[in-house]
Amino acid sequence: MLFDVNCKLFARSERVKGVDFHPTEPWLLTGLYNGTVNIYNLDSGAVIKTFEVADVPVRCVKFIARKNWVPTLRISLFSSYRQDVVSWLAAGQLYDGSARQGRDDKTVKVWDYLGKSYVQMMEGHMNNVSFAVFHPNLPIIIEDMLSYALERAWCLALCKDTNEVAVGFDKGVVAIKLGRDEPTFSMDPSGKLIYTRNHEVLSGNLATLTPTDLPDSSSADGSRIPLSTKDIGSTEIFASSLLHSPNGRFVTVVGDGEYIIYTALAWRNKSFGNSISFTWAPDSNTYAVLESRMKLKVFKNFKEKGGAGMKGAGSFPVEAIYTGPVLGARGPGYVMFWDWETGEIVRRIDVDAKNIFWSTTGTLVAIVSDDSFYILRFDRDAYQGKIDEGPANITDEGVEESFEVGTEISDSVHTINWIGNCLVHTTTTISHLCYLIDSSHTVSPYAAPGRLYLLAYSWVDLDLLFPILTRQELCDTTISEESLEFPANQKSLK
Repeated sequence: MLFDVNCKLFARSERVKGVDFHPTEPWLLTGLYNGTVNIYNLDSGAVIKTFEVADVPVRCVKFIARKNWVPTLRISLFSSYRQDVVSWLAAGQLYDGSARQGRDDKTVKVWDYLGKSYVQMMEGHMNNVSFAVFHPNLPIIIEDMLSYALERAWCLALCKDTNEVAVGFDKGVVAIKLGRDEPTFSMDPSGKLIYTRNHEVLSGNLATLTPTDLPDSSSADGSRIPLSTKDIGSTEIFASSLLHSPNGRFVTVVGDGEYIIYTALAWRNKSFGNSISFTWAPDSNTYAVLESRMKLKVFKNFKEKGGAGMKGAGSFPVEAIYTGPVLGARGPGYVMFWDWETGEIVRRIDVDAKNIFWSTTGTLVAIVSDDSFYILRFDRDAYQGKIDEGPANITDEGVEESFEVGTEISDSVHTINWIGNCLVHTTTTISHLCYLIDSSHTVSPYAAPGRLYLLAYSWVDLDLLFPILTRQELCDTTISEESLEFPANQKSLK
């Protein structure tokens, strides 16, 4: 299981004996040995509030968000313990009837507390283990060996809705992010949803929903949608992304530096290989695999295509590839588009991008950077015209006329979905759902139960159902049909 570990906060302080995440705000609460309580902003790293609680150590702190309370625990008497005692024990969520145990004999044991026997012993630690906990979302055990640059670790907190972990040390606190927070899911054009829970694969069908399953018109946006799901199998790798083929027949699981293509109905292994990024072509018979930053392959009917491949591929680093009417890729300071069939460069654009999203019509594309995004219109006729004039007219920059820059929106995008030529996106601010129709950008408050991840859309009795997945929960909102039809006849973006 492979994922990135990114540091979100590194702050020096007195010994940290208690730590907790706020459930909705980007705040971290710490209780110090000198009797002080600090609240940090995880985005800026600044201390936004300090409380002088007592002249004895604060050993436990907790956010009570609904009351805006911060209860603390102060203890001034301590009992001694033997050198071989258990220092931390708690029940786990990943294994039925199990617990994990950190010990001063430099081992960690996973126990079956119903059968009163241990399942696994983990050895090889250089120091005694102060804590060992199951992560609530990832299939991992987090432990500490009292061997960090900030000296001994005393406490740990896990954020419920993200993969963030905070650890309190003798000389400060550290908050890290494990991998990515986004739930792993994909939906085919018929409304069949597939998502993973660790190595389990589950399925549900939005087409089976009826109007009685949906919240009525008086309900606020964000109401939960009951969707029956079933277990359809498992995957050998820990999924970082799922991708349906455009016709819905296959599903690709990408993760741990590999990809596996399964049949969508029977969930049988069809093909596999090394991959850090994967994408399907619109014909569902062709797909591209990025095996490394310098190695890009294209397959057709599950066999590698012959020929020279994508022009220039391998001479510059590629970080990720994207589906669309042309094959998209991004690298350090640029995005690239190739013709799926010929491998010619359609257009190279110099921009620092972090994602690419094509409209369902294949005429508009959103290129997303850290603090803004751009809408470009793809003109296939202009590109084909240059091709017809002869290969000599195609430079390493591609055909400049093939893409026309339309709108730039200064907004930090969390996730995007297209409905025809209408773009819907969520912001990094949890409660904002935004619409871009032609050049009109609307920001709407949304009664979100948590961070929003746009799934797709389905039509139910002429109303648009727009499910939103937040930790494998579906919610709804509606967009009028007239709003979606408005931009369909627009010739260009203003």
